Amino acid sequence: MAMPYYSKQAGDSRPDAQCVPKKRRDDVFDVFETWDAVRPRNAELRKYYTQHNELVRITSENEVDDVTVEEVVGWAKDAVDSLAMRSILDGFVFEGEEDKEFNKLVRANALDSVLYPQSCGSALPYGGGWFTVMRGRPWQPAAFVRCFSGEQASGIWDKDECRLKCGAVLNDVDRDGRARKYTFFWPDEVIVFERHGEVWTHESMPSDMGIPLMVPMVFEPDADRPLGHSRITPEIMRTIDRAMRQLKNLDVGCDSYVWPQRWMMGVERNLFEEKDDDGNVIKVNKTRREVYSGKILAMTRDVDGNVPQVGEFSQADVSPIISAYEQAAQQISGATHVPVNELGVLSSNYTSSEALQASTKALCMDVERMNRRNARTLEQVALMMMAIAENKRIDELTDAQRSVMANFRDPSMPTAAAMADANMKIASMDETYKGTRAFYRHCGWSEAEIDRFFAERRQQGAIASLNQIANAMKEGEKTGEVES
Repeated sequence: MAMPYYSKQAGDSRPDAQCVPKKRRDDVFDVFETWDAVRPRNAELRKYYTQHNELVRITSENEVDDVTVEEVVGWAKDAVDSLAMRSILDGFVFEGEEDKEFNKLVRANALDSVLYPQSCGSALPYGGGWFTVMRGRPWQPAAFVRCFSGEQASGIWDKDECRLKCGAVLNDVDRDGRARKYTFFWPDEVIVFERHGEVWTHESMPSDMGIPLMVPMVFEPDADRPLGHSRITPEIMRTIDRAMRQLKNLDVGCDSYVWPQRWMMGVERNLFEEKDDDGNVIKVNKTRREVYSGKILAMTRDVDGNVPQVGEFSQADVSPIISAYEQAAQQISGATHVPVNELGVLSSNYTSSEALQASTKALCMDVERMNRRNARTLEQVALMMMAIAENKRIDELTDAQRSVMANFRDPSMPTAAAMADANMKIASMDETYKGTRAFYRHCGWSEAEIDRFFAERRQQGAIASLNQIANAMKEGEKTGEVES
């Protein structure tokens, strides 16, 4: 079943004390309390990221009640996606070499192509995401990896051990959004709680890994909050609120441009509607909109012989509203290092690729800092994958296996021409570098393209060798050295 967001209704459904083993009760209910504490904040962050946040009014006075508009500002999503899209996992290496068997396991889990982008995109709004690694079923990879957002998982951090003490994920919900299955992780045990109707049961599975099979991937952690901070800061949210108010003002202002206010003098009372002695409307002759749009082409003189006069109020200038909206975009750009152009406000025309690259330099530095943290997380996930697949503890893995390193692509996302030019300059200093897999990888080729290239090159080499042998045999026949 599809995993919905962790709702209040889902949080109300949880194992009771009788279902939880006595030695684990404190940890289990501590995790749920932590989950409850951050749920309102996570719900607010999700609204801003999914662009469902409501318009925040400054005051109820002087509001335009007859104009209903739904304003949307997607800058929170831009702030998150600008980092996530530039963080591209480029596989793993072991002491500078590749492990084809482990790469098969990575591809089977789609860790580089699906799971990491999903986890990175879902971790940034809440400050952290989670990976779990468990033994796969017969139709799954030997080590099965899953990712969860900050709303679908929670945990307790052990500062003394500098690692997760206990963590939990929401695995499944029913059609009403109520939790139906949780998995809790400890260094020596995994417990699955499952609800059947209204009765909770649990299944315990021992683990000799020595650490929980659950790894947090956090954004901007510090000593006070080791499980990270949200990319969507209060400054971003409040600035978005201000921008939404400006958009509403702009919509109302543009409406006054299309239908500017007009005034009429000397018009008969019953031009629009007729009323009885008590002031009740008994007949509508013409609506104000009909008069405004010119459907009444002529108006007669009044009883005194005066001709009605029609005038128009001066239109309000909306340029200050536009300037205020652009100023909010610039504030978001300063807070997130996302160029204003990527926020949908075209305020600059870059005259060269160098100028464009300079505008994203600070953002790329943020991505590189995030990649260094995420690399440590992914390396821990890789160690768990190898240990589970080989039925070993992490300390029983070989030195080569424990040297696993996660690679990321250049967050500046240079063009193919720029990457090729940089590689050729390196190859000019070291001839052995040219033609290697690293050479083509740094040119921007994917692993599949590199594999296909080397396979075709081997095939062409084999064909050339056969042609060379055939030519030699023909020459031998001509000279009589080879019997026909």
